[in-house]
Amino acid sequence: MKKDKKDKGAVVPKAVDRFDLESQILACWGMVDDLRQFANSGADTDELRALSKVYDRKFDILFETFSTMISEGQFAEQIRQTSPNLN
Repeated sequence: MKKDKKDKGAVVPKAVDRFDLESQILACWGMVDDLRQFANSGADTDELRALSKVYDRKFDILFETFSTMISEGQFAEQIRQTSPNLN
């Protein structure tokens, strides 16, 4: 994954939460099934490259969501709540 692609149109909602992140992770996991389906249907190289670009974009958006959540401190609060030694 290339982190320098964020200016290519990856759109992340301004307010993101763990449900957005979870949804995007699950969508990316669909890649395995998509690749199997493409391979079983005899997809050619151009089709596989196109699918690769789709998932590259999905992973860019996923990474932006994750980065936004870190910068907003969303994980820090959850870590403080579950780790009494850090309070």
